[in-house]
Amino acid sequence: MESDSLITIHSLLGNIYHGVVAILTMILPLLEKAVVPLVSAGVTVCGTLGGVYWAQKGQIKLKIIDLDFQRENIKREEKIKRDKELVDERKSKYTSFINKALHMNQKYIYDACDPSSQDYIEFTIIHNELQIIAPQSIREFAYKVYSSVNEYILFSKNHQNDLIIMDTCDKLRHESIKKIALFQAFTNKDIIKYYND
Repeated sequence: MESDSLITIHSLLGNIYHGVVAILTMILPLLEKAVVPLVSAGVTVCGTLGGVYWAQKGQIKLKIIDLDFQRENIKREEKIKRDKELVDERKSKYTSFINKALHMNQKYIYDACDPSSQDYIEFTIIHNELQIIAPQSIREFAYKVYSSVNEYILFSKNHQNDLIIMDTCDKLRHESIKKIALFQAFTNKDIIKYYND
């Protein structure tokens, strides 16, 4: 909140300053018209007054440039802050999704997952959150991981004596873990990219 109030005060002061500059911009040309005839008449006071006028005009211009520069810096810093917050949120969601996918793979080695279980609902929620905040390439990969983990954890493991079913189950688990690992590497590149810029 302190940053917001500082920006608001800064904006207000900038608006007041621009108002004063606008008034001076209207008055100074009138003053200039009054000063020029006096200078041509040879009055030395007018030379001093003209110097003050031009010095003030230059100072005003420098202050306007300085304020514009400060505003640009504030905007740039706000954008950097927003970008960092978004990257931190994405990093948190990526980590949660990876952890939950690995947890689901481990938990449902011998049993099939019930789609109405709390674990499954949480896994789906994390996946949906990723679909909202992640870039398109990450969303596509997250969906592949989600589908692969689903295929494995929902697969019926009730026939553990059947070698074909167990072989299929092992292949599904292996494929799911491989996709999770690839997703982790892919999201790592996405996050590192921000810190390297």
